[in-house]
Amino acid sequence: MKPVKTLLLFMSISMAGVALLSLNGMHTGPAAPSFEREVFPLIKAKCNTKDCHNVQRNNPVFTTYDGIKPHARRILKRIKDRSIPMPPRDSGVVLTKEEIDTIEAWVNAGAPKN
Repeated sequence: MKPVKTLLLFMSISMAGVALLSLNGMHTGPAAPSFEREVFPLIKAKCNTKDCHNVQRNNPVFTTYDGIKPHARRILKRIKDRSIPMPPRDSGVVLTKEEIDTIEAWVNAGAPKN
């Protein structure tokens, strides 16, 4: 192959690779639920009750983003795995499918502080 054709081929492949890498980083799905507007009020109402995840109990404290973020995947697992249900069955607190979906979408988006 002639040097010019080789150079053009190399440049074309390089440009295609750059284009693919930039597309890979693009988020094309729906935006993550807002922690401040959707997720935190939900966790505050359903998890941060007087008998559960607050400073008065010996459980992880879910009163701030910094208290919730490290436990985000575990929270999702516990609310979806009904073998050890969260919230506990006897608490009288129930998470709707929509509420679980909101938490799941937030966790799957990386649990952003948005």
